[in-house]
Amino acid sequence: MIINTQEDLNAITGTSEYEQFIATLRGSLFTVRKDEVTQKWVADENNETIERFGLTRADFDPISLPTLPVNETQAELDAKASAEEEREAKNTGLPYLETGVTVPFTNEDAMGVLQVKAGFEMGLTSTVLYLSNGSNLPLTSSEFPDFALWFMTNRSGFFTA
Repeated sequence: MIINTQEDLNAITGTSEYEQFIATLRGSLFTVRKDEVTQKWVADENNETIERFGLTRADFDPISLPTLPVNETQAELDAKASAEEEREAKNTGLPYLETGVTVPFTNEDAMGVLQVKAGFEMGLTSTVLYLSNGSNLPLTSSEFPDFALWFMTNRSGFFTA
């Protein structure tokens, strides 16, 4: 039987179907959400569904608060924010010397540096390093060791304390 109205509910009073429906309505007494300001999980009272069937909260006594998800500690929130800042810094990068080129420190860029190194080891004398931010950095084999040291020093800062 479909139960859409108070009359539908009254028609099945005393049945197991009624008890089952009341148990379902009990689950609608609270709405669980994460507070945007405090970043903590809260349970808000919600009477909309039960009132549709002519019921009040008193019809569900005793009422228990639902189990809320575990709130993150301030340390966990700070760690997430720090990790996000680190990702942003890695993606943004730093300007390389006086070239005017901002070099990001992503894994993709590190792989590019290794490819350029391999090219110079095979005899290239100059090439262009294409960076993940869309910039290009022309390099010669004589400039590369200084650039590679600068790049790896700055990139390793994201992985060491």
